Amino acid sequence: MYLIPKPKSYKESKGDFKIRRGMDIIISSNSSFEELDSAILLQKEILESFGFKLSIRKSFKELDSSIVLIRDDSLKDESYKLIVEEEKIKIIGKGGSGVFYGVQTLIQLIRRDGTFLKCLEIFDEPYFKNRGYFHDVTRGKVPKLQTLKELIDKAAFYKINQIQLYIEHSFAFNGMSEVWLNKDPITPEEILLLDSYARKRHVELVPALATFGHLYEVLRTKTYEKLCELENKNTDEFSFFERMAHHTLNVSNEESIELVKNMIEEFITLFTSDRFNICCDETFDLGKGRSKDLASNIEEGRLYVDFLNKVIDIVKKHNKKVLFWGDVIVNHKELLSEIPEDVVCLNWNYSKDATEDSTKVIAESNRELYLCPGVCGWNKLMNLIDNSLENIYKMVSYSKKYKGIGILNTDWGDFGHINLFANSIVGLAYGGSLAWNPSVDREFDKFYEEISLIEFGDKTETLVKLLETLSKCQKVSFEEIVRFKEFNNEIVNTDIDILKEDFKISKLISEEIQDLASEVSSKRDMQEFIISSRGVVLINEFFIKIKQDSSDKKELALKFEEWFYDYMKVWRDRNKESELYRLREVIEYLCSYLRSDN
Repeated sequence: MYLIPKPKSYKESKGDFKIRRGMDIIISSNSSFEELDSAILLQKEILESFGFKLSIRKSFKELDSSIVLIRDDSLKDESYKLIVEEEKIKIIGKGGSGVFYGVQTLIQLIRRDGTFLKCLEIFDEPYFKNRGYFHDVTRGKVPKLQTLKELIDKAAFYKINQIQLYIEHSFAFNGMSEVWLNKDPITPEEILLLDSYARKRHVELVPALATFGHLYEVLRTKTYEKLCELENKNTDEFSFFERMAHHTLNVSNEESIELVKNMIEEFITLFTSDRFNICCDETFDLGKGRSKDLASNIEEGRLYVDFLNKVIDIVKKHNKKVLFWGDVIVNHKELLSEIPEDVVCLNWNYSKDATEDSTKVIAESNRELYLCPGVCGWNKLMNLIDNSLENIYKMVSYSKKYKGIGILNTDWGDFGHINLFANSIVGLAYGGSLAWNPSVDREFDKFYEEISLIEFGDKTETLVKLLETLSKCQKVSFEEIVRFKEFNNEIVNTDIDILKEDFKISKLISEEIQDLASEVSSKRDMQEFIISSRGVVLINEFFIKIKQDSSDKKELALKFEEWFYDYMKVWRDRNKESELYRLREVIEYLCSYLRSDN
């Protein structure tokens, strides 16, 4: 069928419709500016695909030799019908969103079939009302506004209707320049512009803000160090591992909740969404430092729930629905009943072997929940595609079984976010596909072919399978590179023969990806794939040479520097400078080591 997501109903018939110069895109008389926006997107796709521009007009009649967009509010929310006849194409949708999704499907048909479209009838509607994508913009990489708009477009194309941008320290909070000065933060104006852009594409921009754990950059400052659970942490040198593992708020200090309140109240006003994700995950240090005396009288779970409820109360006063990560509370299930019933628990698990245990715990508490899989790109130059798809497939199935109200597919950026934008698109699309229609067969190889053609314009339909094969060659990842720098040249414990095999395969795959570049229409994404593949090869080579104590390590230093020079250019194309300098420091350390006598 080659459509992502798969429609609920698809039936082909004899004949075809030819898209040709001189036709019109007609908006029905009862339509609004939402349908006009959809018509403009279709007009743009046809111009880019075929080189001619169709006129847009409004009419009471369904004229032949035209593409007609019709609003029918008797249909279910977000549903549509797409009818291709020999004389015209009709898209009939519930409100602006239904018409919009019908247009996205028509665009995919155009990419699949060209100017001659098969006559067919499609009826389609979503399974999950909440279909989200969670994108880390705080662990090192801050996208440009145009890139965030591109993310919105990608999400909408695959019928994702919620986007969350994860913020710890990368927002320009008023009076907190000490925190964000060297981070190239997202500004309030950028959030306002992005929210408006997203709404026109039927995507809800949901705020997501760290409000309990994961406040490393905030709690290392002179001003806020006193609110850190662990003492004397502002004197340590920067560490990627420390940023991941520590820096929870001290719940025994009343100023902690005041800080959270001030951040929330500045942030919340920028969004039209009626939801707010307070995060509150991985509070690793809770009760182990300044609140230790309090913890000696109150168990850790009670400390967590009491502070969590304070944060929930702040958000609810602004009439927002609260979302939070469920990893802590599932370990204290006896306290679930003390959390307000109207909050949503975000249950995450990123393993391809994910079980349903935690989902069952939350479901039995009668709390609403989203299931949260991942695109599995963090710490990697190339996403673990097969792991991601297997994980998404399982987590969506658990959401069906336990009546979850949504899917929130995640894209994290641990250890500097070296992973590039294009590498996550496959997982994004698959997550959107299953959130819309989970009743599809588990045929990953077929999906690789579909996404290669529809998203990347690869007529050979082989690109994503190459990427998937490359991803399996990462027995060591960028996390091990960071560990080597931060932990006294610690060498990963991986068999040398496995590394050599990974190196050989990754080198061949990298060359194949570069050879395929001329066949792929998405040139920008292709450059990111090429850069990523070269990096996988170099990391494998690095650990082989230091394990074997090779004499030609200085030549590898040159390769790393030349590669990273190209990497920086690709980074800067879609992202602000942000924390690129931190990644450069890691590469410079490797190259210095390779040139030393050791």
